[in-house]
Amino acid sequence: MMKIELTPCMVFDAMCFLNYDIDYDIEMSAYWRPEQKAFREKIEKLTSAKLYNGYIGMSTVIYMIASYDRNGKFENYTLDDLAKLFNNFEYIKEILLNKLAWASNVEYSPKDWIKIYLNYISILKEIGFDKLWESDLLPIIQESINKRQEMFKNYDLENILADIQKLKQCKPLEDIKIFISVMNCPVAMKLPGNSFLDHVGNNYSTQYMANFYHELMHGFINDELESLYLEYINGIDYLKKQYYTLINNRMRSGNEEEFVLAAEYYLRMKHSSEERIELLKKARKHCDGCMPTSVFLFDLLSKEAEIPNGYSKWLVDVFKNKKLPQGAIEYNLDRIYQ
Repeated sequence: MMKIELTPCMVFDAMCFLNYDIDYDIEMSAYWRPEQKAFREKIEKLTSAKLYNGYIGMSTVIYMIASYDRNGKFENYTLDDLAKLFNNFEYIKEILLNKLAWASNVEYSPKDWIKIYLNYISILKEIGFDKLWESDLLPIIQESINKRQEMFKNYDLENILADIQKLKQCKPLEDIKIFISVMNCPVAMKLPGNSFLDHVGNNYSTQYMANFYHELMHGFINDELESLYLEYINGIDYLKKQYYTLINNRMRSGNEEEFVLAAEYYLRMKHSSEERIELLKKARKHCDGCMPTSVFLFDLLSKEAEIPNGYSKWLVDVFKNKKLPQGAIEYNLDRIYQ
C-alpha cells in the first residue's frame, strides 16, 4: 500500500546552511524566503563568520548523509549524530574522492574536509543551532507539511506513481519519504531510494507537485541514452553553449536533467491540468532558457496518445531517428507553440 511521509530534518537544514556557495547563490538568493534570510543573518551574527572556511557542496553533503544509512531516521539526527558520521573516515573518504567537483577548494583532502566540518558542527552546537532551528524554522516547515497533506487529497497519487513507474520501468513506488527544509530554498534534490529533499517554497501547490513529479523521475538514464544525448548536444553550437550553462554555471546539474524536466511537464499536463501551451512557454523560460532540448522533448511527449512504456527506450528512439531539430534551434523554439 502506498505511503507518503513528510518530515522535517534539522541536520539537513544545518548542512544546507553550511554549504552555502556565496558566488553561486547571489542569484539564487532572489528566491529565498524572508525567514530563510533572517535565520541566516542570525546564525552569521552568532558565529562571527567562523563558518566560512570553505564548503563541499550542498548536494554532495546531503547525499552523503542520506546514503550513510539507507534505513536511517535522519529526521531524528542530532548534531552529535552528524559528528559521528563525519568521524567515519573511510565512508567520508570514499564519497568525497568522487564528489568534490563543486567544493570551494578542490585541493583539500577528505581528511581536511572532515576536520573543517567537525569544527563547523562544534560551532553550531555552541550556539544552540538545534534549539534555534526548532523555534525559528520548524513551525514554517510544519505549516508546509500541513498544506501538502491537504493538497495531496486533491490528486490521484496512486495513478501518478503508476505513471512514473511506467516511465522509469522501476519497482512500484510505495513508500515515499519527503524531507522538508528551509535553508535549501529554492533547491530540491533526489536522495537514495524513493526519497527527496524539498524546500518549503511559497506554499503553492503547483510548485509542490512539480517537485514531486521531478524528483521522483530521477534515476533512469543509461549509458546509451547519455551518449546519444551528448552526441546531439555537441553537434550544435547553440546547444553546446546552453549545455555548458546548465552543467557548469546555472544548474550544476547532470545529463539526466533535461529528460526529467520534460517528463515533469508531461506529468503536470496530465495530472495537474496545466495547459500544454503554457507549459511549453514555461519550459522555454526555465532556468533562463538553458534547457532547450527539454522543450522539444516535452513537445513530442505531449503528443503521444499513451504514456510511453519505458521513457529511456522512447528517448533512444527520439535521438536515433532524429526527431529533434537538427539546427536552427532558436527558430524552432520560437515556432513550437505558435
